[in-house]
Amino acid sequence: MRLAILMLATLLPLSAFAQQQEQDGGITTFPLDDPFADVLREDDATTSGPTEEPPVFDDTAEAALVDAPKARLRGLDTLTNTVNDFEIAVGETLRFKRLIVRLEACRYPEGDLTEEAYAFLRIRDQRETLDRFSGWMIASSPALSALDHPRYDIWVLSCITE
Repeated sequence: MRLAILMLATLLPLSAFAQQQEQDGGITTFPLDDPFADVLREDDATTSGPTEEPPVFDDTAEAALVDAPKARLRGLDTLTNTVNDFEIAVGETLRFKRLIVRLEACRYPEGDLTEEAYAFLRIRDQRETLDRFSGWMIASSPALSALDHPRYDIWVLSCITE
């Protein structure tokens, strides 16, 4: 009973607002002046003194990426809960269960192979004609760009220079 009264109390003002908008032709106007502009909050009065500058992100200082000849990938079969690690060379195609995986490129930041890995993969289910995934996978953020398959999951672990 209380819930019905509460719902009715919130719906009545909304219906009055809708009727008013119909009468005005659907146009709603708002005042341009801020009635609280001259009010000084207490916490504003206590923060006198120099303010810190926010940090500046410098996107011109990007690390150079180096191409690697191979990548290490991990595949998961979610039905049987089995995990397989495998190495694949650039330009090579391999089969993982029902998936066909092709590595187009593997890159890592210059100077530190263990820091990050970026792999461009094309993944297709053998029963389908279109790719399930085609793009860059990032080792440190596998969920950022992931394979969308109901049973299998594949992600990049690292690049290999050997």
